[in-house]
Amino acid sequence: MGVLYDGDPNWVLFIGTTPDASNNSGIVSVETISAGDDFTAFPNPSNGIVNFNDAFDVTLYSIEGRMIKQYRNEKSIDVSYLPAGLYFLQNQNGQLIRLMKQ
Repeated sequence: MGVLYDGDPNWVLFIGTTPDASNNSGIVSVETISAGDDFTAFPNPSNGIVNFNDAFDVTLYSIEGRMIKQYRNEKSIDVSYLPAGLYFLQNQNGQLIRLMKQ
């Protein structure tokens, strides 16, 4: 057991086991989302009205991450005013949808 220095003082390559530096000691969790929490948009791609499977608070973002518009408790939105391209829709639960505007 030992270490091998590669010349850089910030990096060390360990030779042998490293019980105090294990990658297996982290906590893993899984978030359960029920089927009723699905966030879907259709049609996608769209050139006009985008419908959702339920009423959501939705924020529309550009591909660069710039917020374009916020909608409250909507089951559909009109995207006909947007130039063609890729956008993101995020609901109040943080779920994201990639939206292609034709």
